[in-house]
Amino acid sequence: MTLTQRNPDASSAQAAALQPVQSGTREFRGVQALRGVAAALVVLFHATQIWSKHASRGLNSLSWVRGAAGVDVFFVISGFVMLVSWTGKQSARPALEFLERRLVRIVPLYWAMTTVALLVLLGLAGSNGTADHPRLTPLYVTASYLFIPVRDSLGENSPVLPVGWTLCYEMFFYALFALALALRKDVVRVLAPIMVTLALLSVLRHPWWPAITLLASPLLLEFLAGVLLGQAIVQGRRLAPGLAWALLAAGSLAVLVLPAYGPPMLRLLGWGLPAIALVSGAVMLEPQLAPRIPRWAILLGDSSYSLYLVHLPVLWMLEPALVRSGLLPAGVLVNHVAAASAHYRVHQLSVIALCVVCGMGVSLAVYHWVEQPVNQWLRGWLRTRHQRRRQAA
Repeated sequence: MTLTQRNPDASSAQAAALQPVQSGTREFRGVQALRGVAAALVVLFHATQIWSKHASRGLNSLSWVRGAAGVDVFFVISGFVMLVSWTGKQSARPALEFLERRLVRIVPLYWAMTTVALLVLLGLAGSNGTADHPRLTPLYVTASYLFIPVRDSLGENSPVLPVGWTLCYEMFFYALFALALALRKDVVRVLAPIMVTLALLSVLRHPWWPAITLLASPLLLEFLAGVLLGQAIVQGRRLAPGLAWALLAAGSLAVLVLPAYGPPMLRLLGWGLPAIALVSGAVMLEPQLAPRIPRWAILLGDSSYSLYLVHLPVLWMLEPALVRSGLLPAGVLVNHVAAASAHYRVHQLSVIALCVVCGMGVSLAVYHWVEQPVNQWLRGWLRTRHQRRRQAA
């Protein structure tokens, strides 16, 4: 979500950075731009996966797995934005209003794109699935719509819309945040012990445990780091610019060059810590960065939710056309020598660029024509609902 002060100039941004942040009083343009960057990284990751799947047959270097680190950036940003945007809000039912706003924001587009993904998968593989696509059982589909972690028939923790696994963690975080609001306690004092305990318990988890136990994960600490960063900003705490620049640079470099990590604890170290450094640096440097961030970067951030949810079904639909056209070689084993040739690299980059452009283009259209107007209508409906509730009270 975007906080509400628009287009601050350099002097006003500098002044605002010296004061504690009040609820809903500022837009963090650096954070908003990072949303777009994070979503673009995930799109690039999936675009390279498409190429690697067809052209490499196990040559993992052709799939840019580090793009998945965009998810960790999202988690940190989510914790930060929730704390900053809800601090100081006056409400008779804060937990209920928080959950209503989050559900209205998250559910409509996710359900719509899960339905699109379901139809695409039925067209590509049928309900029985294939070696690449899972079997579509009623339990699996229902759990996918309800943000419940579920293993598919291929053994992966992946709902019908695969990127939806991250929204299971988002929804769990929202439930914990709502609990803190309902208790009317300091959010950090409620969240910190719960999230740290769940992260530690994850070490005991065995693969045969129910999929829902995946929610007890070290990844929760990325949300908590964002919450702690938000608390620091709300209280007016700042890092020295030199240290903030160092965090921003180190986080960016680490995300781009560190090896890919799989298990959650290693992922927290390899991608989570860089994501925390990256977001922290951007937040602390808001006065310096905000006037320099171009409008297109803010647009990319505004549309990041559509970009994140829409691109994968687009790539699924594009993939067979690329195979039929010969642009994606079907089942060709490429050795390392051939993969290093200039002709191969040009072909590879061209197909990946085409996937990225198509995925992002359709996503931006969905943002403009679907997500934005639906969100505006639902926010208006929710405001009216809240006003009537207050009048009745």
